[in-house]
Amino acid sequence: MCVCKIDNAFCSSRYNRPVIWVTENGVSVPDESNESLPGVLNDTFRINFYRDYMQAAMAAISEDQARACSLAPALAYGLS
Repeated sequence: MCVCKIDNAFCSSRYNRPVIWVTENGVSVPDESNESLPGVLNDTFRINFYRDYMQAAMAAISEDQARACSLAPALAYGLS
């Protein structure tokens, strides 16, 4: 699983702390279509993805205020 980290110092100095909008996020679960219903409902892969994603976003926001990024609200979405 990859959670990308923004170089806040570079972003702040070059672009004067722009607001970063997260317009889409999501994850494709490997072999989900081959899973049984109980396996699909036990969705730890997607839960872990969103946990790690939000932890990385919070870390970017709460860094040293001189370097912290401005992150606009983000929403998870999916097809239901």
